[in-house]
Amino acid sequence: MKIDLMKYIPNKIIPKQGNLKEFSISEHNSNLLLFYKGCRKKILLPRFVNLSEEDFVAIGLYLAEGQKYVNLDKKYHHSGEIDFSNSELISLELFCKFIKKLNISSKEFRWEIVLNVKRKFIDKSLLLNYWVENLNLDFEKRRPKSVRYSGSLFTNPKTVS
Repeated sequence: MKIDLMKYIPNKIIPKQGNLKEFSISEHNSNLLLFYKGCRKKILLPRFVNLSEEDFVAIGLYLAEGQKYVNLDKKYHHSGEIDFSNSELISLELFCKFIKKLNISSKEFRWEIVLNVKRKFIDKSLLLNYWVENLNLDFEKRRPKSVRYSGSLFTNPKTVS
């Protein structure tokens, strides 16, 4: 299914801070150049994208697992980033493949790994290399705390059978 991204791009953008801003869109060689005054990065997207069944799965995964939070009542409305979390390699591969169709390389991703604290025994260098190699990530673009832990070591005896 071929879609025209121009139909889905708003004419205003919610910046990280401040009021809604006018969004400038220009077309160059079947690509859309997106920017707004004060933004340090311009985005170049293909005007038309052919979506496969896998792409619809990736979009569904993002809607389920991605960050979509915006709060206009706070000083910072959002992080300004596309945020997608998942522990399954196949899900992350589908998402990266879809993003690549939008001319966004996985080499541009700022990334980190969040593991359950019960997995703290896993060697960090092996863990980092696994994801870098399998998702074609740029090792230098990892976040300062490239491996974080969440959860608790405590097991609730009421939930153990």
